[in-house]
Amino acid sequence: CDIETGESVVIMDISESRGNQINQSTVPTELPILGLSHQIELGIQTATADYFAIDGKSLRLKRPIDRDDGKLTMIRLQIACKEVTSGVQRNIPVVIRIGDINDNPPLFKARTYETTVSELTPIGTTVYRDLSATDADSDSNGLVEYSTSPGDSTEKDGYPFFSINLPHQGLVTVQRTLDYERSNIYYLTILATDKASDPAQRLTSTTTLTIHVADGDDQDPAFIYDACTLVNGACVNPEYHAHVTSGVMTGLLKVLPEPISAKDRDSLNAAIRYSFVNGTPPLYSEYFEIDTNSGRVRQLKALDRKIAKSLEIIIKAEEVTDSKRFSTAKLQIDVEAVDNHPPVLVPSAMEGYVNENSPIGTTVTVDKEGKVPVALTITDADLSGEEGQVSYTFEVTTNSFRVNSDGYLVVNEANLDRDPPNPSKYTFQVIARQVGSLPGKGASAPVALSVHLNNVNDNSPVVKPLPTVRLPAGDGVKTVARVEATDADDVDGSERIVYSIYHVSNEGLSKFRIDRDSGLVQVVDKVSAGQQYSITVQATDPGGRFSQAILDVVVVAGPNAGGPVFSRDRYDAQVSEGAAVGSTVITLTAEDPEKDEITYSLIEGNVNGDFAIDPKSGTVSVARRLDREEVSAYTLVLKASDPSNLFSTTTVDIRVTDINDQNPVFLQSEYIFRVDEGQEDAYVGTVQAKDDDVSINGQIRYSISQSNDFRLDPETGEIRTLRALDFESQPSHRLTVMARDSAPDSRFGTAAVTVLVTDVQDEKPLFEKSLYEVTVPENKANHEVIQVKARDPDSVSSVTYFIKEGAEGLFEMDAVTGVIRTLKPLDYEKRATYNLLVGTMENDGPDPRATATVAISVIDVNDVSPVFTSVPLPIRLQDTVPLGTVVTTVVASDADGTAPGNEVRYEVTGKEKAPTYFLVDPVSGLISVKDDLRKEPDSEYRVSPVRAFCQSVQRTLGSRISETSN
Repeated sequence: CDIETGESVVIMDISESRGNQINQSTVPTELPILGLSHQIELGIQTATADYFAIDGKSLRLKRPIDRDDGKLTMIRLQIACKEVTSGVQRNIPVVIRIGDINDNPPLFKARTYETTVSELTPIGTTVYRDLSATDADSDSNGLVEYSTSPGDSTEKDGYPFFSINLPHQGLVTVQRTLDYERSNIYYLTILATDKASDPAQRLTSTTTLTIHVADGDDQDPAFIYDACTLVNGACVNPEYHAHVTSGVMTGLLKVLPEPISAKDRDSLNAAIRYSFVNGTPPLYSEYFEIDTNSGRVRQLKALDRKIAKSLEIIIKAEEVTDSKRFSTAKLQIDVEAVDNHPPVLVPSAMEGYVNENSPIGTTVTVDKEGKVPVALTITDADLSGEEGQVSYTFEVTTNSFRVNSDGYLVVNEANLDRDPPNPSKYTFQVIARQVGSLPGKGASAPVALSVHLNNVNDNSPVVKPLPTVRLPAGDGVKTVARVEATDADDVDGSERIVYSIYHVSNEGLSKFRIDRDSGLVQVVDKVSAGQQYSITVQATDPGGRFSQAILDVVVVAGPNAGGPVFSRDRYDAQVSEGAAVGSTVITLTAEDPEKDEITYSLIEGNVNGDFAIDPKSGTVSVARRLDREEVSAYTLVLKASDPSNLFSTTTVDIRVTDINDQNPVFLQSEYIFRVDEGQEDAYVGTVQAKDDDVSINGQIRYSISQSNDFRLDPETGEIRTLRALDFESQPSHRLTVMARDSAPDSRFGTAAVTVLVTDVQDEKPLFEKSLYEVTVPENKANHEVIQVKARDPDSVSSVTYFIKEGAEGLFEMDAVTGVIRTLKPLDYEKRATYNLLVGTMENDGPDPRATATVAISVIDVNDVSPVFTSVPLPIRLQDTVPLGTVVTTVVASDADGTAPGNEVRYEVTGKEKAPTYFLVDPVSGLISVKDDLRKEPDSEYRVSPVRAFCQSVQRTLGSRISETSN
């Protein structure tokens, strides 16, 4: 029944169940207990949780085990091992560690989330901070990172506009400019993913963040017509054209391509007011006006072509709001002349060049160097010298380019990108049309032009996905992975990408390196099993653009040749029992062949947990206050193990040295001895103390407090009398004895000693008092009157009491207790006091204290009824007598001896009518008229009864009263 490894505890591992799984095995698969199946019997004695059954030497699950249910990380068992032949049984502690599997996805605390953000919010602003998800798993399986996921790619998909830049925090930020007019709500899909070391095993949950976009007053009113180039819902450089005939009054002008109209691009939808701002020539306002509400343009008077061949007027459309946002448009009015020949369009080059992503308005040039612009000129045979120049518009068959007012070909669309799948060359046609010309007139023949987009560095390198790497533990240079990146700007494959390490978690920057050209990542320092590193690698192109990616590295156990080894099998150490907690006792070191990190632990012999060991340094220190008297020596078994759980053990014998920390303690806290009186140098008794300290710290000497009656032997603790003792003068003596050790910083203890002196019978009893006074109520037989006491100075009292005089057959006395009682009831009215003389049979001498007098006073009680002294005769009176008239007087007396028992009071009682018409004075007994006697037809009243009473004793008397009516 011994453990194969020699340890005192068996440690096993098992992974938690996936669902209802119960077939997973422990590691090791069998209990490492010595003995064959026919030699030993195994059984589970106790368990902290009922999950296992024993099958031979194997532990089998009885039901699924969930580590995440109440954080069940381990189960402790007591395995009973019984040897079949001898019947000897031993309990073996077993610890089963529950390993976590990634069986729980992160769970968001809310099903959906919602927030509102202004469309004016700057890029990079955090708009939501309250994402929260938890994972019931442990370690990296329970770590949660947040990310966004593409949605349905509609205009309400928030993926292009919002991002989570810090995955571990889950802060949602704006990554593109918002526009309420484009979309006023976005749905952002958010993922919560755990960090399981195997990416294939990672679990994910999703939720939706609904983001409402609040409109802001950020849009100018816009001129809008079908043929214009729209950017963000507004025409770019809106222009309107109209024509009039020279010398002819037109009235309302027909404005092309559509009537002038502007609207507020915000949802505020403010009203618009139109006006002319300026124009050329300045006399335009004499000939034309604009309606402020409708935008219609009216000719005020005829215009001669000799005055102006065309007019250019700037129109303002202004919101009727406090901000008064406005936009302008150009209105060109041509004064028509005869048109017989079409204009001719002549470009300076048929092909041009411009950089990709150039801003709107950038000039297209005839060469890649961008020095000479592509210009378009117009000739018209119809124009004579006196006609001068007329205005032309250019019509281009692409929105990407246009001809500006100076006749140069320029970019008309932002973010032209030559990178695939976009075209690197644009081919289109250009037509010049005379402003104000009639339909089918004034247009040139189309000219075909081509524009090449020059490649610029506008793309960052893209690092290919990096799978998690499982790196064997150990030291030396080893290849981890190769980082590769591509760049869309590298059209010919000649671009050089430079690789670097930006950051390594777990303070591991010095442990890894990367080849700047090949992207090869290597580990250059020792790594240990169980460590994890996240390496942020960076790829940079020649233009300085870069991107980053994370390479996750999990260090796993490598080949292990052997565990740590101590230099000795046994060590000796000593420590004072007075050592402070934390004091170092001894430091042990072991060497590991692979130089792996060593973990030290105490596995046996640590009684009461008195010692602790630093798991890193191997230093054994005092963990609790030591007590040599309780435990004087320890034998500790220490274990040194590497990350692969290979280990060795050694033994440390620790001797605890003594300090004088124990007081001498008497074997009894109080001693009681007896000694006869009258003996000198008599043996009284012996006291004894012990001291758990050793050497001089435990050598005891005895002493006694100053005493003239006793002496104490300092070595043996024997007590004897110094003189003869007298019981009568002092029947007992109280002593304090002391035991002190012999240390320089000596300690002591004390005990109480009581010496009882044995008495010799030689004294007579005497009464404590010469006179006892007591009261006794009358009418009480066998009533205890008093107990008297006579003191016998001898230790064994012997007193016999009796009544010497005054008993008169009324009193008796208990000869043993001294209690006096009444034999008959006493009557206060016959005799109020008695005097008794009492004595003892043991003392009939002349000493005044040989007897005592008992003075007894009888207490009067109300035991006699009052008696009426006369009987009233019938009384006659007129029914007209006034109220208060005295009718008669009744008199009674009481024979009790004392007040209030002999004080008489009177009252009228009964249920007849007399109490209604007559009353009696309670003290004097006068009976008087109480009410008008004519109220009743009765001619006679019986005042019966009249009651005379003293407390509870009462007598009644009746009286008859007759009335005579007038």
